[in-house]
Amino acid sequence: MFRVGLTSNTTLRTLNKMICQFYGHPGADRGSAAQLATYALDCVLSCDSRVGIIDDIHFIDQNSRDGLAVSNHLKWLANELPVTFIYAGVGLGERRFFEEGLSGPSAALAQSARRWTRLEVGTFAHDRHWTSLIKAVDKRLVLTRGQPGQLAGLADYLFVRTGGHIGSLMTLINRGAFKAIRTGAEAMSQELLDTVRIDEASEKARHRLEAATRTSGERRRVRR
Repeated sequence: MFRVGLTSNTTLRTLNKMICQFYGHPGADRGSAAQLATYALDCVLSCDSRVGIIDDIHFIDQNSRDGLAVSNHLKWLANELPVTFIYAGVGLGERRFFEEGLSGPSAALAQSARRWTRLEVGTFAHDRHWTSLIKAVDKRLVLTRGQPGQLAGLADYLFVRTGGHIGSLMTLINRGAFKAIRTGAEAMSQELLDTVRIDEASEKARHRLEAATRTSGERRRVRR
């Protein structure tokens, strides 16, 4: 498996260079785009890689010369390599990514929409799938004073903090683990995580959800 992340400045040459750098190829820092492409193919084939992950493809501007070249090169790699490619990006449909910058009747000539299967990844609902995710992460969390199930017991709290967004969840757990190590607590708890701030969207949503939860609880007490 190999993985590269694109940027807004990615060109044909830098894409090939990043693949070569992933494999530690000694010629990654020199050579033309064509030479680096040859090196990249050799690396993938020699290592018998079966999966290629291209992250942040929303940075590709298919209305620009470099962006179109990168898009076409991704198709070429898919043709040349016996690899399953996974492309990850945000808002690709809204950006008309699959139309490849074409419009009107010409949009039918775009190949991305025919080559790729789009799988949307939304937020987790507060259900058994969320609980299973927390348990899976819990098994990989290593703290000297941590106990099995330390995160599973916080599943409801973690959902309130993150709104079911896996990126926010992993940020909270990573920062929480770092703080647990730095402070010597060496265990995860709600008290510790309460001192950890994450992305602004999650923090705002958390306050709204907590307020709604308090209001709902007060209404239930009044009815009783």
